[in-house]
Amino acid sequence: MLKIKEIYNKNWGKVFGRITSALKTHAPSGVEFVSGNDYDVCMVHAVGGEEYIKATQEDLSKVILFQHCYYTTNMDLSMWHNLWTQCRCVISFHNLVDYTDTKFNFLRSPLGAEPELFPILNTPRTAKVFSTGHVADTECLDLIYQACRDTKNIMIHTGNNFKWDANGYSYSNYLPDAQYNAVLNKVQYVAGLRLIEGFECHCIEGAMTGAIPIVPDLPTYDWYKDFGIFIDTKQDIKQQLIDIFNNKSYKSLDYGIISYVRERFSYAKIVNDIYKETIL
Repeated sequence: MLKIKEIYNKNWGKVFGRITSALKTHAPSGVEFVSGNDYDVCMVHAVGGEEYIKATQEDLSKVILFQHCYYTTNMDLSMWHNLWTQCRCVISFHNLVDYTDTKFNFLRSPLGAEPELFPILNTPRTAKVFSTGHVADTECLDLIYQACRDTKNIMIHTGNNFKWDANGYSYSNYLPDAQYNAVLNKVQYVAGLRLIEGFECHCIEGAMTGAIPIVPDLPTYDWYKDFGIFIDTKQDIKQQLIDIFNNKSYKSLDYGIISYVRERFSYAKIVNDIYKETIL
């Protein structure tokens, strides 16, 4: 029996709950998740300095570090580079080997979704865009709203309720999976415009239903190169969104692309690759 200990902050968002659930759900036979110090592998999900400290308190030769955040960790980045060399392996959707000349064991992996939670409903896409988030400026949520308001469309949003004008904004609390999937099936676009080191799983979830992701043209979003619309962050973001929303020839993702997304970004595949490449 291979014993795995996992460290992450349970107060983080829903996405992290899905990630850790996937690591357990799709674990191969012979794997047991444990607490305490009797383990063979320790998985540490790193968002900031707190996880850096926790990782260094473990046997680093057994640590697999999931580097979710890097630039926003408020740490001297060389400290991460040094830590990476001591870990069993580092996993990230960032291409971390581009960030340093330091040599370390690395697996670049996307995040993903469970396709069975996001079936295609073939309902009319009568709403314009869905987004989620808590920080208006760094996630461009204010610009998405303004573009919707100016084009007489509605932004459906979960996360922090900004209480913007209803002529452009519709807030929803976090929804059960079936209702959330219904929203993704009725919007044309899913916007994930986090300007620093984003991946934005809701854009993958939306794409699994046929909605088109809108993401920044930044390195961590290169996973979307085959099916997303990219925003040039050096140009007028709001105007680019207006141009997208005004597109009269909109077509949702075709079934070939949807099938690719559902296979490539399925957590069953992603987790299988993680275990095969870093643990087994």
